Amino acid sequence: MLKIKNSVLLEYDGREKEPRLPKNIKSLGKSAFAWSEIERIQIPSQVELIEENAFKRCKNLREVLFEEGCQQIDDGAFSSCPNLQRVKLPESLKSMGAHIFEDCSALTDLSLPSSLCEIKERTFANCSSLSQILLPKNLKKIGDDAFHGCSGLKDLSLPDELEIIGNGSFTRCEKLQRISFPGQCKRIGDNAFRGCFDLEVHFSAPPVSVGKTAFPDTHLSIPDGIKEMCATSFLSREKFYICPEIEIPAGVQNLRHGFESLLRYDDYAEGHHTLRHILYLQKYKAKLFIGADYFSDGFIFKNGKMDFTAYDENFEQASDRERPYIAAYRLAYPISLSKKSPYIAALAGREMEVAEFAIQRNDGPLLRTVLNLSGLDSKSLDALYCKAHDARHFGLISFINQQTVNLDDIFSI
Repeated sequence: MLKIKNSVLLEYDGREKEPRLPKNIKSLGKSAFAWSEIERIQIPSQVELIEENAFKRCKNLREVLFEEGCQQIDDGAFSSCPNLQRVKLPESLKSMGAHIFEDCSALTDLSLPSSLCEIKERTFANCSSLSQILLPKNLKKIGDDAFHGCSGLKDLSLPDELEIIGNGSFTRCEKLQRISFPGQCKRIGDNAFRGCFDLEVHFSAPPVSVGKTAFPDTHLSIPDGIKEMCATSFLSREKFYICPEIEIPAGVQNLRHGFESLLRYDDYAEGHHTLRHILYLQKYKAKLFIGADYFSDGFIFKNGKMDFTAYDENFEQASDRERPYIAAYRLAYPISLSKKSPYIAALAGREMEVAEFAIQRNDGPLLRTVLNLSGLDSKSLDALYCKAHDARHFGLISFINQQTVNLDDIFSI
């Protein structure tokens, strides 16, 4: 029934609902009880280690009680136990792996031992009944997706020593109502509180770094003092569907684009919702149009200076169709642009098409750039004039009229 070797319980193949563990074992081996029919287990004090997936997919397991003594629980030890309701962890516990209670949808509450310094990735992911959890006072890091999908979590107090909140840590914690960030918090990761619709946020001191779409469903102003962030870090979800004007605090040294995917010309021309992927930072007079296959993220502001080198270095990844539009926008807003030749070459022969696009968007700087770089004949200029007039974009007409051609040959008045 119990297979034991060198003080390691290797396998349990019995049918008891509450098996008793002998005193001559020091660890429970990998997958030792996995898929078994047990309902309750008490871990005696001599067991120091529970290895990977030891109780994985024990569908009838309801209760796990530890005596003091266990020091380490490895990855996935109690994962996918859908009826696990009660777990009493020992204060002797020093290390917990990843995924330990993932998909334990019946788990309602838990206290973590005070000696624990880190909650690793997806430790409590999809524990949908978890309503409260007591975090250890010495906790310094919450790993990626640690509480992802804990839709019943209401009460949570972050300890004063907490420094890092990982990517997606509290995504889809829909009932989470209030979070106070301690002064020691240094980094809040990407999508950390995405899907937290009723969340009220307070900062004792601003974090050093905030990832992209960290608070997309909250109404939160950007606190002063942040050094690194993305344009989308505090951008509410409804603003994703417009061309946002984002005021960035003056102390920000590193600013990334922050959108998960970027825009293709077709989507932009047809007014699709991916218009959100145009970045407009009025504070820095920066506007950039990038194709979806071109570059998904990059620095806008790095070490206190504008920096579009990531986009420039990856320009050739854009499709042939997108490249002229990317080139035109980059030339229209030439911030930190050292080499113009690739963009000028990409625009050659497509100037008329891009000029029409600029008129459609009523974009004066873009139209001026295209016309200054092109040698359009009088027939083409006449066509652009008509398009601008028909669109009632009268401010663009002066750009067209300024071209060095004989206007008497264009317009018969």
